[in-house]
Amino acid sequence: MSRRGDELPVQYCRATRVVWRLGHGSVLVLPVSGDHVHALTGAAEGLWQLLVEPLTVQQAASRLAEFYDVSSGEVLREIAPLLDELVGRGVLERKGSA
Repeated sequence: MSRRGDELPVQYCRATRVVWRLGHGSVLVLPVSGDHVHALTGAAEGLWQLLVEPLTVQQAASRLAEFYDVSSGEVLREIAPLLDELVGRGVLERKGSA
């Protein structure tokens, strides 16, 4: 049984069972168990590149904000629902405690 102080923050990373290819301005991702290719463009493509290592939503937002020279809060509002959507589609995995 874990106590609140022992919980790890939720981190996101690329799903281990996907096939992907970097194209011109996009990433095409196909979950091995799926039949639909997901095209990630713009900031979503940048997010995919970042998630080669597990990151919290705050870490990802901070790095993208620095890259695009915008506020971290603005990026956070945009990527938080995207992360959850990509987890639901089997493209990303969630690690840690909610």
